[in-house]
Amino acid sequence: MNTYTPVRVGVAGATGYAGVELVRRLSRHPSVRLSAAMGSVGSEPRRIAALNHIWDSPVQPLDVDALAALDAVFLATPDTLSAEVGPALAARGPRVFDLSGAFRLRDKGLRERWYPHSPDPGLPVTYGLTERYRGELEHARLIACA
Repeated sequence: MNTYTPVRVGVAGATGYAGVELVRRLSRHPSVRLSAAMGSVGSEPRRIAALNHIWDSPVQPLDVDALAALDAVFLATPDTLSAEVGPALAARGPRVFDLSGAFRLRDKGLRERWYPHSPDPGLPVTYGLTERYRGELEHARLIACA
């Protein structure tokens, strides 16, 4: 008998456009169990009308400890927050997919110019382009999405 365990996934930034779309798509994915939908730091729990019948629980404030317990986390957050939270989460276990630009640029000078709040993450970052980085993506902990 083949047992199957879905991937436990969370979305940080679930109140913005990209976050809402991620929650919609992930909720329909057969290999995913959407386990957390979170907004920003210090926000109040709230229901999002665009997520009615998709995510019926309130979107919770950002909780890094809760996200760290998952298998994968999508960050649909501003680059400043992604730069702070992404490497810390990836170091604690889950694979982190960052939708901001915080880690897209490998060149330190360019990153400092365009994303000044994004220091060196302290761990390898893989650009999420499968056609070019398929081998690296297989084991990547922190993925910068296009």
